[in-house]
Amino acid sequence: MSHVAIRLIAHADAEALLAFETANRAFFRTMVPDRPDHYYTLQNMHSSIEGALAEIAARTWYPYLIWDQEGALVGRINLSEMNGPVASLGYRIGQAYNGKGYATAAIRQVLAEAFGRWGLCEARAVTTVANIGSQIALLRNGFQFVRRVPQELHVNHIWYDSVHFTKVKSDVHGV
Repeated sequence: MSHVAIRLIAHADAEALLAFETANRAFFRTMVPDRPDHYYTLQNMHSSIEGALAEIAARTWYPYLIWDQEGALVGRINLSEMNGPVASLGYRIGQAYNGKGYATAAIRQVLAEAFGRWGLCEARAVTTVANIGSQIALLRNGFQFVRRVPQELHVNHIWYDSVHFTKVKSDVHGV
């Protein structure tokens, strides 16, 4: 999907990010813990972006936004939990854009950033067992299954089994 672009978060993204998060709040709370009401304010988006920019400068977190060819914000993808040359990969795609290849394309692009620009050697990802779409996106990008962990993820008062994946730099061809 060549019409997908990722870009590190910037001050100018606050309004688009607020609209994206607000529009997808109910959908996201089925997968991740719900955020408090004060999260969904423009002031908080500016504050969150300021914090993200500080973490980018410190090389501890790389939060990207995913955009479609019309310039609509369709998702988020992050490299976080930096541990030397290893990072955790996390992402979420807005409900209207699920199942259309955006995650697969964004993962491919963020891996190029991770293994190129940021000099990382390994990316790890975790999904719930039921999140088959996410697992497919990871596998399409060369991630390997590592293990299943029973009752590891606690989301909104429910425990879920998790599935762990990894991708090492040597697996990347041409990157």
